[in-house]
Amino acid sequence: MDGGTMLLSWRTPFWQSTLLILMPCLIASACAFASPDSTALDGPVISGGWHPARHPDAAFREIEDEGGLVVLSHKAEVKVLNPVGIRVFELIDGTRTPEEVARAVFDEFEVAYETALSDVYEFLGELDKHGMLAHPMPEHVRKAAGLQPRPVAVEAQEPSN
Repeated sequence: MDGGTMLLSWRTPFWQSTLLILMPCLIASACAFASPDSTALDGPVISGGWHPARHPDAAFREIEDEGGLVVLSHKAEVKVLNPVGIRVFELIDGTRTPEEVARAVFDEFEVAYETALSDVYEFLGELDKHGMLAHPMPEHVRKAAGLQPRPVAVEAQEPSN
């Protein structure tokens, strides 16, 4: 795809809130991560051993087949995730790499591994952006996944006389 935007999804948004979050489409570059017949299905490819984990103040609850809610008590926010999103959020407990999470999505949902891997990284980037991860996504992982660098906080400058 040509740099357009898409809702991170497998037909329904991976991430939903009162404002729909549009993300750059990474599907076109997904083949750079791995192919289904490669050893990437069994081990880390670009995560460098990073094991993402939910923010400790984030509580989530699955709502039947509709997905679920994530409550961020530290920010007084509630986010709505579809079934795939809530499953990914459940899996990021600090014990799995993004590739292992993508493998679980590949195994549980009807989606190609390349799509699962690309979408998992994109989703983790959004979780990172919204402060929903225990530790920020390492910059080398962001770069390898084709995500934008995390914005650097601009310090307030003293006015000059």
